Amino acid sequence: MLPARFAILPLALAISMFPNTLLLPPDNLGLTPQRVIAFVLFLRCLVTPALRARWKWDWVNKAAVLYFLLVTAAHISSKGLSTGINNRGGFFLQMMVPFWCVRLLVVDRQTLFILLKGWLWGALLIALSGLYQFKVGDHPYYELMRYGVPKLAPETQNRLIDRRMMFGEFHNRVNVPFVHSIMFGWFFALLMSWSTSLYWEKKKFFPWIIPWVVALPLGTCIAISGGAMMLAAMSLGFLALFPFRKYWRGTVIASAVLAVAFSLASNRNILEVMANSGFDAGSSWYRVGLNRMALEGGMSGRWLTGYGDVWPIIKYHDLCIHWVSIVVWHGLMGLFGFYSLLGVCAWQLWNAKKKASGVADEWILWSLLSAFIASQWAMLVVALFGEMNVIYMMFMAVMANAPLFVGTTSRRVGVMAEMDGRPVMLVYTLKPGQTLAMITPAAAGEALGDEKKEKKRSGGAAAQT
Repeated sequence: MLPARFAILPLALAISMFPNTLLLPPDNLGLTPQRVIAFVLFLRCLVTPALRARWKWDWVNKAAVLYFLLVTAAHISSKGLSTGINNRGGFFLQMMVPFWCVRLLVVDRQTLFILLKGWLWGALLIALSGLYQFKVGDHPYYELMRYGVPKLAPETQNRLIDRRMMFGEFHNRVNVPFVHSIMFGWFFALLMSWSTSLYWEKKKFFPWIIPWVVALPLGTCIAISGGAMMLAAMSLGFLALFPFRKYWRGTVIASAVLAVAFSLASNRNILEVMANSGFDAGSSWYRVGLNRMALEGGMSGRWLTGYGDVWPIIKYHDLCIHWVSIVVWHGLMGLFGFYSLLGVCAWQLWNAKKKASGVADEWILWSLLSAFIASQWAMLVVALFGEMNVIYMMFMAVMANAPLFVGTTSRRVGVMAEMDGRPVMLVYTLKPGQTLAMITPAAAGEALGDEKKEKKRSGGAAAQT
């Protein structure tokens, strides 16, 4: 059995490196290798006292339970009791169990770095093998994936039809082992910013910089997905603003004003502006129409609980905007549940900021914030599904545990003072979470005068003795 600090690796690597559509017999149970690994790992957390003690009935876990109950109720309402319970049972194993496994196992910097290194080195293998599919359009993984759900027909096994223009030529879009090329690219792009936190493990760039430089840009590009590339570019751009993090309030206000002004001047909303930067104009502008369809009658009579596991294909050819996909599947109940959980997880970054005690702490939090903000922008043109849906839930759990990654080291603080008419530097070593009290100069002078008087009394008493 792996030590607890490495226990998350089998689940993280299985989700990102092995096809998630393969069913274990009997097929009607809907069990995949990833679900079995997640269940066994979660069971270990529950039966191990030291791991079980980490569970806290905090706002994050309350929001997670609420999310699950809301999507379950929505599905039962739209599809019936038996179908709803069966479907949401799979949802619990697929989405909620990995979320709670991360919350119980990734509880300090060491386990965070282990998770990141596992995903980074795994990403290197996936990206290099993806070059084969990029060139020839086939991949050995298809021998496994064609037996999954849905099954791939022999004539479409090599997916030669999934080609797109890049660098002036048509290339095969890479997806294996993910179910879709967009999700393939998203996996690499999402890691781009917060994996740089590995520098603070030993304050060294090697060896983690190798998969970061090679795998992440390569995997993002060979997916030929504008959404993934936008996620990577925005997360790195936001990360580059780290030296100016103290001016975040002004930046937010200025960005909001510019966005509104640009939309008014161009007479287009932000989604229409983003549509002009995609690889495929037809695909990009379809998203604009999808957004309008959902708001202008596509959800008529279904706003509360959605359509369930089968949406009306006549209205929605493809659900490629995240909020639209949630509201179509689970209605406003699911939408409220998901974004409530997302908001509570993101709020933990602010709580962690209050504990941060150094550049390393601030970098870790800023890199997570970069990935979060960039991913929310990218979700305006992408809907997560399959493997990436699970990985993003794990990322949300990492954000929820952010207060555990910072404020864990002591720090030294210097204070300028004056003693006997001479300036001196008073140096204090503060424990994790400890702060230095500040007093007014008048109070400081009184305290210093009292201390001198006490010394004189002590000295006089000693001389008399």
